[in-house]
Amino acid sequence: MATSAPPVAVSNEGGSGSAVGDTTTTMMWFEPAARWLTQGRHVTVAYIAGFFVLLALHGREPVEHAGPQLTQTAIAAPR
Repeated sequence: MATSAPPVAVSNEGGSGSAVGDTTTTMMWFEPAARWLTQGRHVTVAYIAGFFVLLALHGREPVEHAGPQLTQTAIAAPR
């Protein structure tokens, strides 16, 4: 009965310490994450979440477009 060895990252090119070998090894470990990032769903989710966050922040601190209303006595009596 054969036993399976634990997963080991291997390099296709380059020797020990070469830039090509290190890059290949890194890409083999991160391939599932890279595949998910290329599909683009995370961008859609980020835009939707960001919209609701900005909507909530705008509701908490509304912008005063007209400024405070001045009464006749406030205009006539300077400080």
